[in-house]
Amino acid sequence: MIYDPIEVAIALLKAGIADIPVSADLIGHQAGKSRVVVSLLNISNVVPRRLDRVRLDVHAYGPAKNTALHNAMRARHVLLTSGPNFSHRGVAIADANNDFGPQDISDPKSREHRFVFSLDLYMYMRS
Repeated sequence: MIYDPIEVAIALLKAGIADIPVSADLIGHQAGKSRVVVSLLNISNVVPRRLDRVRLDVHAYGPAKNTALHNAMRARHVLLTSGPNFSHRGVAIADANNDFGPQDISDPKSREHRFVFSLDLYMYMRS
């Protein structure tokens, strides 16, 4: 199975929280603005050649602590509730599971308000 799980997660988040920029990095981000960044932690095969467990970290930034938390909760809600049965470029999400968070982790470089959570998305190639 060859696909980009970050692209799938970003497409889902962009559909669910269109008013917040979503990306795989902070390129173009302005300190003090809202943003959601998706990073890949691990992929493990659950059902050979059929289903992968994709572990992601989601970083939600905001101009204030409460805004960053709100952005994290919105992103979490979209991934957990809209993820199952979402499809993008031939890849579908079968299920979603929140591992931990959101947790308040300030960004050490920019000193911005940031909440991070981890979750598993179960992805498979649609036939």
